[in-house]
Amino acid sequence: FVGDLRRVKGLPELTEAYQLLDSPLPLVLAGPRAPDTPTGFPDGVTVLTSVPHPTLMAMWDRALIGVFTSRWPKPLGKVVYEAMSRGKAVIGTRPGGHEDMSDDDVSGLLVDAGDIDMLAEAMGRLIAEPGLRDRLGEQAAECSRRYTIGSVVPQLERLYVETAGSAAGTGTPGANMEA
Repeated sequence: FVGDLRRVKGLPELTEAYQLLDSPLPLVLAGPRAPDTPTGFPDGVTVLTSVPHPTLMAMWDRALIGVFTSRWPKPLGKVVYEAMSRGKAVIGTRPGGHEDMSDDDVSGLLVDAGDIDMLAEAMGRLIAEPGLRDRLGEQAAECSRRYTIGSVVPQLERLYVETAGSAAGTGTPGANMEA
């Protein structure tokens, strides 16, 4: 898990689901503390609070999976993209932006926010099934290409041109724009 160490990010649910696993692997939580950061993490959980970005990316290279457990419908998540870009199978919550980034059982697994049993089942599947984990990770890496600067900027530029043309009332996108 990478992100702010806050309750709204689903940390209580994540640690409770972790404790339900038959064969838990070490769970690493990396991110800044907040006033509502839970305390008293179970055995097997390591909390890192001051991790430089290059180190986080290196951690993704060594991680087995990425788990993102937001309780609220979080919009597009940079940390989800980062895990996917490193070829990691991810578990995200719905509703929210995780659904936009990852297709359930194609490039990741989606669970209902707050559903501890569903989260534990998804974590257990990815731990126990290396073939599934590898397949989802490969698709995650492919899907992550939609979120690169080279992909997003041209889309934004087209949107701006189309909007400017529509606002000018020409009916032709960008007709009144100067070259």
